[in-house]
Amino acid sequence: MSLEALLCPAVTKLEDAFEKQDEDRYISCYAPTACYVEVKEKAVYDGPDEIRALFRSRATLGNWTTEIKNRRFSGGDALICYTCTYTIFLASGGSFTADILQYWRRMDGEYLLEVEHSITA
Repeated sequence: MSLEALLCPAVTKLEDAFEKQDEDRYISCYAPTACYVEVKEKAVYDGPDEIRALFRSRATLGNWTTEIKNRRFSGGDALICYTCTYTIFLASGGSFTADILQYWRRMDGEYLLEVEHSITA
């Protein structure tokens, strides 16, 4: 089975939860030891509680839709690296784009996001 086929259900769950602003479902995609690195903000969010706070701060932007391009998968079945270009279109107008790098680890039979690195243009 390809890396994309292995990881696609987990990535789809995360992306769908993000677009629908489903906080609990979104956070459930992260490993208990996850970290999120936001390069432009020069910030590291350590663990699900800090990532939840980041999610809540983004939810204040209002409704949005997303577009994902340049998906790539590498690594092995225990640890998969996923990269993409992610554009968020705000319902109020405007958009922003980020290059995303994620490391997903298989834990107890499911893939959980362990490290996320975002460079917002």
